[in-house]
Amino acid sequence: MNAQVKNNVRQMNALESRCTSGYMLKSQHARELHVLDIENMLGSGRFSENDVSNLAASYTRSVRPSEDAHIIAAASSGDGAAAIGFGWPGLRLCWKPGRNGADECLVEVLESEHVASRFDHVYIASGDWIFTDSAIAITKAGCRVTVVSGRGKLSTGLTHSCSDILSLQLRELDELATAA
Repeated sequence: MNAQVKNNVRQMNALESRCTSGYMLKSQHARELHVLDIENMLGSGRFSENDVSNLAASYTRSVRPSEDAHIIAAASSGDGAAAIGFGWPGLRLCWKPGRNGADECLVEVLESEHVASRFDHVYIASGDWIFTDSAIAITKAGCRVTVVSGRGKLSTGLTHSCSDILSLQLRELDELATAA
């Protein structure tokens, strides 16, 4: 057997040993999920591709997602979805029209995709109260939850439902907004 085949067999054996009843157990290193309420982070439902790109740079620099982090963002308008898709390539994009559409998309992910069993650390980039129950449930399931706040308001309930709070510094975005 050549070295490549032996390596593949080792990987398959390792994968098999981590499976139970059809569900993948958490990996050996901490897996991260980042759910991003772009509208809350930027403090407005109206934003451009450039705003999202600058937010991505600030978020990456400040929060430092792992290389294999799963990042999901949501929008409540078609224009917002396009700005997110082009401004932050590589993330998973959810879209639902309506006043709380983006929030509802992200809550649906948190509540229906078994995140506590798949991830070790969940980052909720929003300050909206609508994420409070999800954060409590994920924390009770043994997963660490960090809230990342931006320009939007930070709900008291969400503050008390998480393990940590990070305040994203958006100076660059503020400077760009005043220069425009």
